[in-house]
Amino acid sequence: MLNAIILIKDINNKCKNYFTNSHFELKPFPKDNPFIYRIEGFNFALNRNKNNPEKIKVLHWFDDFWLFLELRFIDKSTFISLSVLALLLINIGENIFICQIKAYSLITC
Repeated sequence: MLNAIILIKDINNKCKNYFTNSHFELKPFPKDNPFIYRIEGFNFALNRNKNNPEKIKVLHWFDDFWLFLELRFIDKSTFISLSVLALLLINIGENIFICQIKAYSLITC
């Protein structure tokens, strides 16, 4: 398994320069969980991972593109989920969601 702390610090340091409109930082999710890290912005989107849609916070990247990134450290594996979203606003009741256009899930040992 990759060293989680070193990987998180390395990703945070290298990615912060690509997000001039937002603050890029992987943080434990929830706050006291050392096995799941996410970046979180201030806008909401639906993550349609498998059959359980989840309301997530996405980070503004550039123009009309948004990003969701999650790392999970389970047993001896590291799971990385990356979603790039385009600005297509949908009103559902009082909530406005950003729609996902592409998602990638990567597994690293």
